[in-house]
Amino acid sequence: MCIHCTDAGAREKSEPESDPDFDPDPTEQGVHDLFSFIGSINWEQKGIVSEPAIREDHPFFILFQAIWLIKDELDDLLRERKATESELRKSEEKYRELFEKGSDLLCFHDLDGNILDTNLAFKKEYGWHEAEALNLRDMVCPRYRHLYDDYIERIRNRGKDRGTFCIVAKDGHEIILEYNNAMVYDADGNLLGIQGSSRDITDKIHAARENRRLQEELRQKHTTEAIGILAGGIAHDFNNILGIILGNTELAMADIPESDRAWEKLKKVRNASLRAKDMVKQLMSLTRMDDMAKERIEILPIVESSLKPLQASIPQSVDIQTHFSAGPGEIMADPSQIRQILIHLYTNAAHAMEDKGGDAHNSHGGKGKRCGIEIPVS
Repeated sequence: MCIHCTDAGAREKSEPESDPDFDPDPTEQGVHDLFSFIGSINWEQKGIVSEPAIREDHPFFILFQAIWLIKDELDDLLRERKATESELRKSEEKYRELFEKGSDLLCFHDLDGNILDTNLAFKKEYGWHEAEALNLRDMVCPRYRHLYDDYIERIRNRGKDRGTFCIVAKDGHEIILEYNNAMVYDADGNLLGIQGSSRDITDKIHAARENRRLQEELRQKHTTEAIGILAGGIAHDFNNILGIILGNTELAMADIPESDRAWEKLKKVRNASLRAKDMVKQLMSLTRMDDMAKERIEILPIVESSLKPLQASIPQSVDIQTHFSAGPGEIMADPSQIRQILIHLYTNAAHAMEDKGGDAHNSHGGKGKRCGIEIPVS
C-alpha cells in the first residue's frame, strides 16, 4: 500500500490563488477526495492506477488506508480466482477431450431418456447428429423396449445400473451394448442426469453364439462317431456270423441235389444271408469302416431282386404291378445302396396302403427313357 502524504506548504500551493478568500470545508473536500479515489479504482485490475496524494491530517486518511488494504486483499482473491478458473478451464478441456476421443460409447441423458450429450464414438456408432432430438427409449430394439422402464427404476433406486441393451442404429442394424451407468449430481446435491458408458459387444455376442453352435456340432459329431464305432463293431461281428451261416449253407447245398425240397429252402437262406451281407456292407460304409464303391450296374435285376423279399411280407390287400421295358438300363451306383433304397420305398408304400389297400406300380423305361417307380397311396 502506498499513500502519498503532503505537508501544509504543498497544500497551500495547491489551493487556488485567484481567490484570496477561498477556504473550502475540510469535510466536504475530504468526501470529494474519497469518492474520487474510490471511483478511480478498477476492481478487476491489480493495484490502483491513479494514486492520490493524501496528507496524514486528511479527515478520511484512515479510510484511504482501509481501502488500500481491501484492494490488496481483493487483488489476492482475484489472482486466486483467475488461477482457479484457469485450472478449471484446463480440467474441463481435458475432460472434454477424453470424453470426445474415448473409445467407449459415452452419453448423458435425463430420467425421461432424453439424450443431452454424447461423444464422437457414440455419434459414429449410432449415426446421430447433435441437431437431432434423441430419446433412449426410442433407440432400444422394439422387442426389448419394455425393459427400459425396469432400467430407469433400477437407476432411481440404486443410483447406478449395469447390464446389456440392444439398440437400433439409424441405418437399422442392431447393436448390443454392455453399459455401466450412474446418476451425476452437482455440488448442492441436485441431479444433473445419468452418465452412461457402454461398449459395443455385438461381434463378441455373435462370436459366442457361433462358438456354441460349433461346439454343439462338434458334440454331435463325436456322438455320431461313437455310435458309428459301436455300430461298426456290431456290423463287423455280425458279418462274421453271416459268413459262417452263408458258408455252411452253401456247403449244405453242395451236398444235396437241387431236386430236393431242402435245397430250395437252403437257397432262400443263402439269398437272405446275401441280402443281410449287403445291409452289413452298407452299415459299415456309413460308419466309414468300408468305402462305398460305385460301379456300372443294370438297374432291372436289382429292382426285381428287391421285390422278392417284399412279396412275402406285405398284406394281401396290396398288389404289386411291374412294367419293365426291354433294353438295358445302366447306372453308376452301389448295388446294395440302390437295393436298400427300393426296399424302403416299397415297405413305406405298403404300410401306407395296409388298411385301405392299393396298387404299387413299378416301371422301368430302358436305356435313354424315363425310369421311375410310381407308388400312389390312397
